[in-house]
Amino acid sequence: MRPTRAQEAEAVSESRLSVDCFPMASEDEFFANRRPGAIYFSEKDGKLFVWVAVPSPCETGIAVGRLPVNQPNGWSFDGNRERPTLTPSIHCVDHWHGFLRAGRLESC
Repeated sequence: MRPTRAQEAEAVSESRLSVDCFPMASEDEFFANRRPGAIYFSEKDGKLFVWVAVPSPCETGIAVGRLPVNQPNGWSFDGNRERPTLTPSIHCVDHWHGFLRAGRLESC
């Protein structure tokens, strides 16, 4: 039997393993396939955002963050949409804290 999303996310969070990211081509695809590691880039009013699905101990097994990149009070982005790196760390309070480095989510 395949583990649930919550079980997958719990295993990642508890073991502090990393998860490979996989870019989505559209917002619809991102939300239809959101699993830990799903990422999607969007632009609004000339500003770039990255949507990231991270592991979470909640029932769904994921938390989704929409992060502003290369903007004041945002995350720095290395420009690589296939294997992105964001700094500083991503902290979804009560869900997950870690880094997105070279296309991998790494728990703190």
